Amino acid sequence: MMKEINYFLEFNNTASLFKEDLRMQVDSERNNIAEFLSKSLGGTDGIFYTDKELNKTFQQTEYDAQLFLIALNTNTKWVLSQETKKIKNYTCYKAVKKDSYVGRSGNTKYFTVTAWYTPKIPYSYGPTKYNGLPGLILELTTNQATIYASKIWLKNVEKTIKKPKKGIMITQNRYDSIQRGMAIDFSKKYERN
Repeated sequence: MMKEINYFLEFNNTASLFKEDLRMQVDSERNNIAEFLSKSLGGTDGIFYTDKELNKTFQQTEYDAQLFLIALNTNTKWVLSQETKKIKNYTCYKAVKKDSYVGRSGNTKYFTVTAWYTPKIPYSYGPTKYNGLPGLILELTTNQATIYASKIWLKNVEKTIKKPKKGIMITQNRYDSIQRGMAIDFSKKYERN
């Protein structure tokens, strides 16, 4: 069974930053292969920065010993519903949308994303690249992971949120192409052995 991985979401009126909370780990727990796979496959690896004014989200992540700054494809076409549930004493509303990724074979694969957001915290941010709802996302389920708010602190929303600047600037499509190429190379190498 996988242990929980803690993240935090900082935000202000113009930007947000979502990243792993490394303060919650001891050094011996870091770099665990299962944790690495969990973050990679769950889509939570790296630092996610959303600029509300530019309507763009970037992911800073390391792949094959290189640091990348990926301009993510973000589709904000959510379908809102009146279905509600309580999360941490907040009434949350359900929203769903379709998302996709390019599989190893190059085919586009689609999946449903479900978000629970609260208009009582009127900031349109959420975990990873998901945002654009009329309130803060407190729970998000994708095809690989469920991310939920375990604690909520609302303080100093005027704090400056800095965009990560290090890394090779690249589009998500180009990054996906690099990953597919590496996966194919790895498969060919493995087949030879």
